[in-house]
Amino acid sequence: MLYDLCRNAKSVQGITGHASAKMVLDVYGHKHQQQQVSLTRQLESTLYSCQTAPKSPDDAHIDVLLDAMKKDPLMQQRVPSALLARSAT
Repeated sequence: MLYDLCRNAKSVQGITGHASAKMVLDVYGHKHQQQQVSLTRQLESTLYSCQTAPKSPDDAHIDVLLDAMKKDPLMQQRVPSALLARSAT
């Protein structure tokens, strides 16, 4: 609950007396991951719920990627970050 309030593992470490911030994340991090999965699903629903353009044969690759992302929470975290990093270059 403390981690949910301040979102700063180092601060929680100091308050609770845990040996390291890593320990805080190991103990309480699953709650943060659940929130990321929920946010990713909401984002996916918003971005991909309405298809305005007709599908092309190349869209099959996108469908495969989206299906894989739905099944793998780690992929849900990494793909958007990778796309943003690529668009910044």
